Amino acid sequence: CLAFKWTVEGKESFENIKHAISQAPTVINPDFSKDFMLYDFGGLDTISAILTQ
Repeated sequence: CLAFKWTVEGKESFENIKHAISQAPTVINPDFSKDFMLYDFGGLDTISAILTQ
């Protein structure tokens, strides 16, 4: 089991990322005339996916 330590630097990085992805034009309505890309990953105990355009 991997121990997780929440540091001040980690919290600051998390807040910076949260701020960056919530600012326009990062979050916009999809343009259905353009292609979508699906990136996925499956590990031993995780599944993740990102849908981008």
